Amino acid sequence: MKSKDKAMHRIGILNTTMVSRSGGGFHYLVSLIEGLRNSIDLEIVVFYDDPAFSEFCFNSSRFKWVQIEKDESQITKLIRGASTFLGVRSPILGRYKTLLDYRIDLLITFDSFVGVHLGIPFLSFIGDIMYKYYPKLPEYQFKDRWIRNLTTKRSTKHAELVVVDSEQCKSDLIKFFGIPAAKLRPIHLCAPPHIFKYVNKLGMNIEELITKHNVPSKFIFYPAQFWSHKNHANLVRALDLIRQRHGVEIPAVFVGSAWESFESLQTLLKELGVERQVQCLGYLPEEEVVALYKKATALVFASFGDYTSIPLVEAMALGTPIVCSGIFSLPEQVGDAGVFFDPFNVEDMAEAIYRVWTNEELRQQLVTNGLKRAGEFSPENFGSRWLALIQEALEYRIG
Repeated sequence: MKSKDKAMHRIGILNTTMVSRSGGGFHYLVSLIEGLRNSIDLEIVVFYDDPAFSEFCFNSSRFKWVQIEKDESQITKLIRGASTFLGVRSPILGRYKTLLDYRIDLLITFDSFVGVHLGIPFLSFIGDIMYKYYPKLPEYQFKDRWIRNLTTKRSTKHAELVVVDSEQCKSDLIKFFGIPAAKLRPIHLCAPPHIFKYVNKLGMNIEELITKHNVPSKFIFYPAQFWSHKNHANLVRALDLIRQRHGVEIPAVFVGSAWESFESLQTLLKELGVERQVQCLGYLPEEEVVALYKKATALVFASFGDYTSIPLVEAMALGTPIVCSGIFSLPEQVGDAGVFFDPFNVEDMAEAIYRVWTNEELRQQLVTNGLKRAGEFSPENFGSRWLALIQEALEYRIG
């Protein structure tokens, strides 16, 4: 049994994200950890799967870092899965049993039923339920939809409180799952720590950092994993339309892991003859991504499947003009820091991109507006809101 300082509450964070594959989920987790770093009356234990996460661990007397064993029998998984299906505590904990050794007062999970299996009060973060809107997309296969539906239903029922990124996500959880409004807590996204870690250190290193990628002097930037809902395909079609209509070739730089839509995008690039116009650089180190933000003429966020998004907050904080999809809560998040388009309308997207690309005065105004707006989404605000939520849950459950 691990010893515990009686003056502190011990908070567990269950991190099952993969550093190079989880995109916004991983960056949200890192922001959460950073947000809790300055609390003086909490001890934090971070449980993680991915060995690569160890490079993000830091020395602190109030933080412990515990890597969870990945290997467990199929029987254990089946029993735990069946227990989740029935909405009851699993008699076999498997690899999660180690969490009990740390005497956690409150566990933070990401749409998981593990807190129930462990008998630990927990907060649940629900990133989105876009599969309810787009059930036919390849990334939302029937099995995946069924599992997500089940875990969301079970975890939100038993969680002390449920955190979401927007009022619209809150409304959708009420609509689709009947969750009491009083249980839901919207907390705005913030730019992850590396944005502020590198932005003041780059200086003249920006060119040096991105020279190896041979990017042009002007380009639009889109950092997003290659899923269908990220809408790379319509963005490429919009660039082709601009070329045909205005005779202007706008270079684009995409970064992110090659998920299910990557191969079809490569085919589309060849069919349209714009493969030299678009660079797909894969998953890059954080410092290089920040350099690309700083160098980019504009961020184009083409997704039709996000309530809000971390890249938009990053762009505001880094002074990058924004051209953005105008659905769900994205206009509320970006406000006057962006120009919006219909992500399903290629012509509308093309005109918005072309307008920002050709209007330097507009870009400067978007930068000014974004820098002002970024304060609302600061790590300090994010951390203080999470700390208040944790305190609320502790007072309710523990006193």
